[in-house]
Amino acid sequence: PATVGEGVSSTDLVLITRHILQLSLFSTETQLLAADVNNSGSVTAADLAAIRRVILGLSPSFGDREPWQFIPATIDAQTPLSSLNAIRAYKLGDVNASAQ
Repeated sequence: PATVGEGVSSTDLVLITRHILQLSLFSTETQLLAADVNNSGSVTAADLAAIRRVILGLSPSFGDREPWQFIPATIDAQTPLSSLNAIRAYKLGDVNASAQ
């Protein structure tokens, strides 16, 4: 089973910091959702602190949230039927999607 910290690293902290400072904004909804580990609806320093605690082993989780989250896939009329997926998965804290 996946651990909370699997795939979450200092690289994610740098990417989130750059997003917060508006130096390099996230390009996908999934990145925003993965960075918002406290589920506040925005990416803030509180998310950075929570991720840092998990990386350092000071916290075993992101509150009561499961490490892997699932959302409906985006589907439009131009999407070929062969490429349809019912859901997309993302891992909390893992904005560069390095978790396996």
